[in-house]
Amino acid sequence: MTLPKNTARWLGSYAVGLLADQAYYLSLSWYAAALTPNPMVVGAVMGIGSLPRALLLLPGGMLADRFGTKRVATISSALKAAVIFIACLSTARSGAETVTGLAMTAVLVGAFDAIFLPAIQSMPWAVAEPSRVPMVQKQFSVVQRCGVVLGPALAGLMLAQWPVALVYGAIGACFALSAIALNSVTTRTGPDDIDARPQKGTLRTLVELMQKRPCRAMLALVAVSELVCSGAFSTGITLLVDYRGWGAATMGLLVTAYGAGSVAGAAASLTSRGRHPLGLVVAASMTIMGIALCLVAAAPSAELAAAGVALSGAAAGAASAFLTASYLGSVESGEGGRSMAILSLASFGTASLSSFLCGAIAQAWGAAAVFTVFGFALVAIAVWAARCAALRIPV
Repeated sequence: MTLPKNTARWLGSYAVGLLADQAYYLSLSWYAAALTPNPMVVGAVMGIGSLPRALLLLPGGMLADRFGTKRVATISSALKAAVIFIACLSTARSGAETVTGLAMTAVLVGAFDAIFLPAIQSMPWAVAEPSRVPMVQKQFSVVQRCGVVLGPALAGLMLAQWPVALVYGAIGACFALSAIALNSVTTRTGPDDIDARPQKGTLRTLVELMQKRPCRAMLALVAVSELVCSGAFSTGITLLVDYRGWGAATMGLLVTAYGAGSVAGAAASLTSRGRHPLGLVVAASMTIMGIALCLVAAAPSAELAAAGVALSGAAAGAASAFLTASYLGSVESGEGGRSMAILSLASFGTASLSSFLCGAIAQAWGAAAVFTVFGFALVAIAVWAARCAALRIPV
């Protein structure tokens, strides 16, 4: 499969920015934990960073549709670079980071990230022909999964050996490089061919999107899946490893296994030839994921748990790639930014609740019960997906 140069530039620019994103948020939690022994303060710093992302996703999608995805993505990436460079200069001058400085930087990066995400995610419409949008979106998913695996690993190496200012300098340089690469991407429509409808028309478009049965069904699947998977593979893994005394190295192994599996699953989706309905494909993936989660709960050793986590990650990567590609393929090009903003909001909104749900289940029935309960929940969701008439879209 040949990847057009223009699409490759767009994916490359996103990959560099994603590595910077992953490195920044890992460094944020690391520096916050180093500055204070109070976990509530660490949680507050991370929460402050995620709050503007949740609040500004929809306005970010509106900006992308109104002023152009490439323009909005490039400017927001450049602004993230500027914020990180300012933090770099500040820490180089003072010699150390502060909790206040971390919080202020987190708010600004989170705000610009909320504007960046809908724009970059809806760019398949701008860089590819309409018939190729679902395939390009799957390629985007593969790059996204790879970044989630590689970003934290690279960040860990930097945090272990580099001072704060140098870490920030490297992250800011990646954001700047991403902006420069994005600016070199040629869009299928000209830079001035943008949606100039007033805000009232934009809000009406959002309502019309939610009235489409396939879009509603896909959004529901994404929201529920994130509610299950996000907590299970972050808070759930941490609680399980701590309960069984496997150690921090094993936790890293399990997280890496999930990430590697999700990359493989997303890559496998590229071989699809549109012969099967979306509902059945997603139902099969979720059934595999649910069974794998139950295996993790019952695994007597870390190696078997890692195998179950990797299998679950592969199923999750495939399901996510198919759902996102089909969702983007079912909306009009002028609605891309707003549509992806709604998708991101469904994902971020439920993911934030997932950790609380994991904690409640673990406190009531034990850490392993998190994976058992969520495994059965995924199988139940799979039954609904297989029977849903709105999901009979060929993939």
